[in-house]
Amino acid sequence: MRSFRVRSGTVNLDERRVQLGTHTHHLTPLEARLLARLADSSPEPVARDVLLRDVWDYRSDLETQVLEQAVRRVRRKIEVQPSAPCHLLTEHGHGYRLLVAAEPTARSVQRPRNRFVGRAAELAAMDAWYEQGATALLSLVGLGGIGKTRLVLEWTHRAALRCSVWVVELSHCATEHEAIERALDTVGARGTDLQPTIDDLVGALQEHTGLLVLDNAERLVAEIADWAQQIAERVPSMRLVATTREPLHVPVEQVVRVGPLQPADAIALWRARAPSATAIPDDELGQQTDLIDRIPLAIELASAFAVRMDARALLGTRRRRAVTPRHETLEACLAESWDRLDADQRRSLAAACVFRGGLSRHALGAVTGFDPAPVLQDLVDASLVRVIDPTEPRFDVFQLVRAFVEAREDLAPARRAHARLFAEHGDPEALRALGRDPELPSQRQRDADNLVAALRFTVDEHLADDAARCVLALCTLWARTQPAAALRWVRTVSSLPHGPETCRILGLFEGALCTLTGRLDEASALLERHLEGSESDPSLRGRILIELGNVAWTREALQRAAEHYEAAADALRHADDLWFLANAIDNLGAVLVRQGRFQDALAQHEQAMRLHERTGNRAAAAATASNLAAAAHLEGDAVRAHLMYERAAQEAKAFAYHNTRVDALTGLAGVLVHQGQLDDAIAPAHEAYLLASQLRSPRLEAKAAAALAEVYVYREETEPAAILLAEAQVLAGRADAPFFRGRVSGLVAEHALRQGELARARAELQTAETQFRHNDQVLALTITLGRRGLVEARAGRLDQAAEWLERATETHARRGEPRHPAVVGVLRTLEGHLAPHDQGTS
Repeated sequence: MRSFRVRSGTVNLDERRVQLGTHTHHLTPLEARLLARLADSSPEPVARDVLLRDVWDYRSDLETQVLEQAVRRVRRKIEVQPSAPCHLLTEHGHGYRLLVAAEPTARSVQRPRNRFVGRAAELAAMDAWYEQGATALLSLVGLGGIGKTRLVLEWTHRAALRCSVWVVELSHCATEHEAIERALDTVGARGTDLQPTIDDLVGALQEHTGLLVLDNAERLVAEIADWAQQIAERVPSMRLVATTREPLHVPVEQVVRVGPLQPADAIALWRARAPSATAIPDDELGQQTDLIDRIPLAIELASAFAVRMDARALLGTRRRRAVTPRHETLEACLAESWDRLDADQRRSLAAACVFRGGLSRHALGAVTGFDPAPVLQDLVDASLVRVIDPTEPRFDVFQLVRAFVEAREDLAPARRAHARLFAEHGDPEALRALGRDPELPSQRQRDADNLVAALRFTVDEHLADDAARCVLALCTLWARTQPAAALRWVRTVSSLPHGPETCRILGLFEGALCTLTGRLDEASALLERHLEGSESDPSLRGRILIELGNVAWTREALQRAAEHYEAAADALRHADDLWFLANAIDNLGAVLVRQGRFQDALAQHEQAMRLHERTGNRAAAAATASNLAAAAHLEGDAVRAHLMYERAAQEAKAFAYHNTRVDALTGLAGVLVHQGQLDDAIAPAHEAYLLASQLRSPRLEAKAAAALAEVYVYREETEPAAILLAEAQVLAGRADAPFFRGRVSGLVAEHALRQGELARARAELQTAETQFRHNDQVLALTITLGRRGLVEARAGRLDQAAEWLERATETHARRGEPRHPAVVGVLRTLEGHLAPHDQGTS
């Protein structure tokens, strides 16, 4: 069988078939005879008149284009890129030449024996480049030690390339002439004189079809870029792969960025290099590999010496079997890149190393004092800075690079500029802007690590004013998500010398965080102490009173909370501080709801909503909308409650106010349940349940679990209802919230009543009654007393049921006539059970 190889495939002349990867082409008899004649003389050219005579039996002096047309058709079938053929070549003024691909030869660098791990995406990108043939050069770009050489060696073996492969190691080459000599030696050729040129290399490569790998091309970037361009133009049968720390920036180049390993691959590499690590849990290894950026060389070094090694300790650790001196240590790898930077590039990289968790061009410019855009792109090209979010864009520095630069440069000036930049986030106007712009909270959250770094520096340097502004900005971000950590920082900053006003502001935040972390006695004592002497600043006094109201609210001392909120509102009106006045009024409305004064509560929430609209505080308006919806629902206006809960949920989502969103979604689910729309209630209740589980707040988790359980109770789905109710009971007890304990007990009783478990329902309702009486929860108490009557009616004890109805009606009358559907429903149901008994008695 006559056949020969071409790039990415084979040509079978007997079967007249061309197989290129997964594509099959068929040759006509004339096309097969043409290829056979050219193959007989390969690699020598065949004259045009000889081909016309031998293939078509034409005379040499005949004017015809059949040969040229046939060549074009054949090229479309055997060439990966017909417009740039590498097999069927034209010999101008003579004829055509056929170059067939050689059988794969032994590589000049042997495949390493150790196990290769990961890099599935990079391998797929290299396969796609080879198959498509769109460019002549593929550049694997990445930081020193990231594993570019190991990747290309694995690919050449794994991909089963149908061509010869030569790997030219350039790490020891200081000049272009040395590099050309190394390349000529690799392909088995010699230059024409003592200083060979690129022409000599091109001439040597023209006899071959294959793949030339230029390893460590960053040593001579400009020269290798010229090589790539000339080889692509003059030797179309040869393709190139370069491993480099920066792109070559030539038209024929396709770049594949080689970054850190995926987390699972990094753990697998550690275990492969250190078999003794099998006893170490994955999460511990994952934390260690994250500390060293999941860079393969760093993992190999760390796994050989210790499990716990940070980036700085690892820099000087020596590799036992280093291929080159610059790969012996990570420090040597990075030093080579550092030495190639100019003064502006080094200054920008040093400033970038001060940031934590990412940086933007604007932020870097604020620290360096000049526009860093061009230099930043140079650092990205050099693989010293990486892009972590291309949409903004946002950048970051490898931790190993940061440790290297910190050991060489004085970063104190950059740290001071960095601290001043992020201290601006704590200015009053910057903090208020968080409530107006939905994008700002998420942007600030991305800079939380930078804020902590700035805060740590200002505390260490005793920069009290900047530290105070930094901690206030951090508290705004962490108050709901990490209150304990925020509290530790406030107390640290409070130990610095401050003026009386700053001390009171820090005390205000400390008290608020104590409340959020359950330290109610500490919060109360701290806030009362700072309240004394605050008469000269009514705005600050009003804010302290709001926090004292929050302490009383958390303790469910509702009357005391209402008094604090009213006093706060008076002080804030005097200060004309509408921003916090709206918060005080809104909190007062929430207390009035719990006291059963729904009309008064609605008036307070509506006033707070108007103030939020005047100040533009959309974030706080979301919480007010949720509170207003709760009051409207309890008053019996389900339509308004539905609309306001939806508005609150949407605004809270926009501002990433997860607590408010949980409140709004659970409230919306409750409205839908009471409207009988049980199928529609599942989605908001389930979303609230998932979100609350992420926030890890027992109060919110109990609330969300109870809301979802209520849906399943009324849908009479026994098993999920029972599971959720048990979970809600545990969470309510952990949250130390009597109201929620009573609410969950009431739902358990409703579930037991539907299952016919009257004794259990009676016991749970007694627990709920105790909780609601303790907190003067008139509405909830009315429903509970009515349900107790329903239990007795089901048990046939109609006289006792009538007594419970009378007690429920009396309790109901204490707060006027609230039209909440749950109250109306339970009382009417109980009256319906007792109606036949009353008629018989009369």
